This record gives sequence, structure tokens and C-alpha cells, in this order.
Amino acid sequence: MKVYRNILDEKTLQLVLQEFEFKKDKAVWTGSSEMWPKNLTINTSSDCMVSPLAPHISTTVEKCLNDKIEIKYNKIGISMHVWRPGSSINMHDDGMYTFGATIYLNEEWSYSDGGLFLWKDKNESDPTKFNALLPSFNTLVLNDFKELHFTTPISSHSKRNKLSLQIFGRE
Repeated sequence: MKVYRNILDEKTLQLVLQEFEFKKDKAVWTGSSEMWPKNLTINTSSDCMVSPLAPHISTTVEKCLNDKIEIKYNKIGISMHVWRPGSSINMHDDGMYTFGATIYLNEEWSYSDGGLFLWKDKNESDPTKFNALLPSFNTLVLNDFKELHFTTPISSHSKRNKLSLQIFGRE
């Protein structure tokens, strides 16, 4: 797993955040239980809401990624995720994709909000040891080695939703 800070430039960040605000109350969101494989949503108490990122903004995000990191792909998909209290995703490895990535978009996030990102390093032999990352504004987590990962549920006491972009590439 690779972690990159300050992945998007200010202009692109503003475009993405404006898109979240624009779509906030529109009927353009689909629940994770309707679109993800069932094994990813077992024991989650709420859906993560998903909507495609507008094509012109996707192109801008893709350019930022290509300017800062080297990833190989022929096709890329970028979607907006709103992680509500109770939502999470179970352990998986993004198996059908060349890479999977997340960009966190909350300017403030605390451990007490939940939604931590945990992953199993491919080189770790201890089956009980995982790495953890607190979602941090404008940080990208890149899974290009098919490492197992999951998120903890967003706390029912959290006063905010977790916002992210999910990015998947295929060769």
C-alpha cells in the first residue's frame, strides 16, 4: 500500500468538493448494498452512497494523479463516496482491478469518527498484524499490489459523513 499526501492541486480539490455539494440533495446516489458484491457489505448497518464523478472533473483528477504518481492502466473509473454512520467495507483486495485508490476529502476527521483504513502488508507474516490510517484531507491510498484491506464502520456518533473519491484502474 502506498500513501501520497496533497495529491490534488487546489483547483481540482475545489472542483471535486463543489461536485459533492452540488449532488448532495439530488437523486443521483446508489447504496453500496445495491451495487457492491454482498461479501463487502455483510454486517454493515448503513449504506455508503455512491455516484459517478462528472467526466470533466474525472479528467482533471486523472491528470493530477498522472502528474504525481506512476500507475499503469488503460481504463480508469472515478466515483464519489459518502460514508454515512454505520457504513464500512469488509476485507477485500480489489482483485479485478490493476489498482484501487482512495482520496480522502474531509478537512477534519478524528479517530472517534471511525472509518479507519486498515490493510495487511503483503510482506507481513503475522496474520494478526494490520496497518491503520486515519483518513486525512487530500491523501491518496494506492493499492497496486492486491493487498487485503477494509474500513472500520463510521461511528453512529460522528457528526459528519466521510467523503472520498474511489478510483479503479484496469489494464
